[in-house]
Amino acid sequence: MTQQAAQPTIVKYPRWLIVDAVVPLNASAGANLQIPNDADFESWWIAAFRTDARLKVLIQETGTQRSLIYPNTGVPGSAGFTGMFIDLLAGLVSNNGAFPITVPYVMPGSRIYAHTFTDTSGAQNTVELAYIGYALLQIAGS
Repeated sequence: MTQQAAQPTIVKYPRWLIVDAVVPLNASAGANLQIPNDADFESWWIAAFRTDARLKVLIQETGTQRSLIYPNTGVPGSAGFTGMFIDLLAGLVSNNGAFPITVPYVMPGSRIYAHTFTDTSGAQNTVELAYIGYALLQIAGS
């Protein structure tokens, strides 16, 4: 009889991943989110704090160059496209809300997600974006 290798067990434990940026007036600022290398991350909710709602965001997974926000033309990086308003992306902490993601999105460990924030308010904008979910820790099978 051949013995089959034990399958790893996935253990989920709560994790919050945070992106912070200060965006100069009518300008853009970048901030990266690197997923910790100890586990993949399963994102279930996204919440935001911003000082003004006239803030746009673009998100791109740098390893694959996959954009997560597309313009209506279907081509990321289209001339003049600076992203979507942050209030459409995330629930506001000031309203005690986080937007649920209907199908949890798995972000592989060690991947980097580049965020570009663009202020259109004419004032400095401080932003914090929180990805709320679970680290998917693989435990060797027995």
